[in-house]
Amino acid sequence: MVLIERRVIEAAKDYKYLLNRGYNAELSLNLVSNRYSLSKYEKLLLYRCIHSDEIAKDIRSKLVPPTEVKGNVLIIDGFNVLMTVTSMLEGDTLFLCDDGLIRDLRSLRSRGLLIESPILRESLNLVNNVVNELSPSKVVFILDKQVSWSAVLSRMVNEVTGFDVLLSGRADKEVIIRSTEGVISSSDVVILMKAPKIYDVAGHVIRVKGYSKIIDILKYLKEGI
Repeated sequence: MVLIERRVIEAAKDYKYLLNRGYNAELSLNLVSNRYSLSKYEKLLLYRCIHSDEIAKDIRSKLVPPTEVKGNVLIIDGFNVLMTVTSMLEGDTLFLCDDGLIRDLRSLRSRGLLIESPILRESLNLVNNVVNELSPSKVVFILDKQVSWSAVLSRMVNEVTGFDVLLSGRADKEVIIRSTEGVISSSDVVILMKAPKIYDVAGHVIRVKGYSKIIDILKYLKEGI
């Protein structure tokens, strides 16, 4: 069983309280981080996994069942989804956040080191298998072309899947624009707040694999340690 320190839970509660009161997220995070002496990792946990109740509820309301993916266009935030699956395969602790999405805590910079790893290809195969089961009418796999290894990954996606790969100068904006075409898959909160329908492909893969190193943030917020 994966546990989390009481100090971090108390920090998360305070951070959520401030967000619910309408305080600026960055200032609130810095205040809480200083008070509880959070590490960079712990601070990132709060940033990615704790939202105001209003935002968390809004995102949860837009999560759709797998049946809604069938026959619809699926727009995948490529780096975001693929690297969460990669984090699982490498044994990282993952987090079920208060908005219902499963997230990892890696930075994109560290992720770039994985491009030559066979684990990345395995991650792509797992995503491809799940997407095939979901039976969307079309898959658009969007990558940020500003990331140095995006072209290499694009070729790999073409080799392994039947996805339509799109390299974009602003991947997040591209996902948002295309979100009206069908269902999006991402854990980027900026995208989630603007998308009408959301499906957590990475979360689907993780659950199918029966991965156990997942911390349920909402449970801790409600029950404590």
